[in-house]
Amino acid sequence: MKVALVRTKFNYFGGAEKFVDRALDALVMVGAQPSLICQSWKSSGEVQPFPIIKTPKPQGITRTARAQHFANSVHAVVNNNEFELVQTHERIPGFDVFRAGDGVHRVWMAQRAKDIGWLRKWLMDLDPFHRYQLAQEKLLYESETLRAVICNSQMVKREILSNFRIDEKKIHVVYNGIDTGKFRPPTTDERAQARTALGLDGNEPVLVFLGAGFERKGVHHLLHALALCPHVRVMIVGGDKHIKRYQKLAKNLGLDDRVIFAGPQKDPLPYLWAADGMVFPTLYDPCPNAVLEGMACGLGIITSPYCGAMELLDESAGICVSPWEHQSMADAMQRFRQPDFALKAGQAARSCVEPFTLKNMGQNLLELYKNLVAKPSYSK
Repeated sequence: MKVALVRTKFNYFGGAEKFVDRALDALVMVGAQPSLICQSWKSSGEVQPFPIIKTPKPQGITRTARAQHFANSVHAVVNNNEFELVQTHERIPGFDVFRAGDGVHRVWMAQRAKDIGWLRKWLMDLDPFHRYQLAQEKLLYESETLRAVICNSQMVKREILSNFRIDEKKIHVVYNGIDTGKFRPPTTDERAQARTALGLDGNEPVLVFLGAGFERKGVHHLLHALALCPHVRVMIVGGDKHIKRYQKLAKNLGLDDRVIFAGPQKDPLPYLWAADGMVFPTLYDPCPNAVLEGMACGLGIITSPYCGAMELLDESAGICVSPWEHQSMADAMQRFRQPDFALKAGQAARSCVEPFTLKNMGQNLLELYKNLVAKPSYSK
């Protein structure tokens, strides 16, 4: 089956891009013939097992103009090729399938508004790019040409149904696949080596945060909560263009010796293996790969009600707490000082994520594509 996936560009530290990369590999694994349409993708020097069709260099001064140019370029590529299905991961109306990996933009804006002052909210509401994304989102979901929406959590499915006029039968939940062979609990020696390499004491309780885009992921709330939680350290793994702002906040809160800003890491395994648990107090995240990777490595999870991965965790594997409830988050982090609790939570988390392999994800996607193509109403 010839299916094209659309994503603007690859970011080694972006969860949505990681999903596209894994989805392409998973589709190849189950016998499909995927192609990628993009502006640019990673350049590892390796030969990819699928065609990469690059669109022209984006034109325009503003983000909105560049997004419009990319959308027009994608339509031109599709018109010049014969694909059985086109699945876009960007908010571009007019194609068969949309994967809502970034969630619902208006919901994210509402969540963000809780954390910013009235002036920034006013500027956000007037921002041409946000207005463009909202308009594209509405056109996309309510388009007659849209045949299916793939969500990575039930949370996002509910949000789509609440905000747009769309037939519920079009919406399918396919959870992210994870390489459960690579991301696995460490052996005793591997854990000890990881902690030694990172300069961690053998017994001190350490939690890990993994993700890019600190405002959205609630890092400022994490730091405020940590200030209420003595005798626990946190490794913050990921990048942000305002990272100095967060380093200054940590210093002002007296956390210099308890926070490690590790920066972006292409391989987060040493940090996951060195940790006793994961804390991810996101303001809004459909189903972050970072949380699935932590679960697969045997880490119990502290996350928020606005994280779609929460629905994959049972009560023994995760703790749900609002980002704005700093004392409750601190209390949750304190529980990971108990080795027995951390071990049992990690084992439960691993069990919860084991069914979500790359192969299973690929098979679920391929089955959906075949059902769409087989429908009598299908036409190109």
